[in-house]
Amino acid sequence: MSAVQLSLVLLVVAVPGSAVASKLLSRDVANPRLLLQDPRHAVVTSKYVYASVCCAINSRFPSRALPNVEFRVRYGVTPHGGCVPARVSLALLARPVCRARNGSYWAIQRWRRLMPNHGGTTAPAELRVSHFTLPVARFVDIHWRRRFGAPLLYGRLVWGGRGVYGFCSSRTGSPCDSYSRLVFLDTYNSRLGGGWHHENSFLTQGPGQRGYRCGAPGCFVYSFSGRAAAALGQRFRLTADGPGVTPI
Repeated sequence: MSAVQLSLVLLVVAVPGSAVASKLLSRDVANPRLLLQDPRHAVVTSKYVYASVCCAINSRFPSRALPNVEFRVRYGVTPHGGCVPARVSLALLARPVCRARNGSYWAIQRWRRLMPNHGGTTAPAELRVSHFTLPVARFVDIHWRRRFGAPLLYGRLVWGGRGVYGFCSSRTGSPCDSYSRLVFLDTYNSRLGGGWHHENSFLTQGPGQRGYRCGAPGCFVYSFSGRAAAALGQRFRLTADGPGVTPI
């Protein structure tokens, strides 16, 4: 392994996980609150948003026969309920995680997901709600290889001991079913600029997908070749929405 590869491996940062997903409720919401009415129903409130969310938890494993779970959402409801804060650490939290009476958890998170590729630094902050049990999805098997002189970043997104992947994507690589997930890659102090910059996003892969050859289900690979070579930095950050209605 070259010195460059070793340095990249040591400095890569993976943020555990983000089609149907943690539900996008609104954008650029100030001071959101999360209130639980009962274990299956929550209300997300702010000055302008009142949304009741219910009737889904966690995720199904990838299936061509059944769509993934999804929330039912009603806007304009009268907010009521409460929150018992839980010591659950998640990325991008807008408020502390709330624990329901049945031991499940609800969370609201802010995610600037749609930053421009190859150097973006900002985007509207999406407010997302999730309902889940532990453990949540995570990245595993992060490692580097080289091919034709270019560094390749490999990894997997897993939940419940299985890979997270879907069956459908557009010609431009956008998910088009309820199981597919994108991994968002940011880079720190690269030729894109100082600090954190967004580089690109790419699908996890699994059986039945065209071109699937990166490893076990839920795998991904990204090549820092061509234009992407400018994104080689000191550190890297991976973010993904969890499967179903699980958190980022």
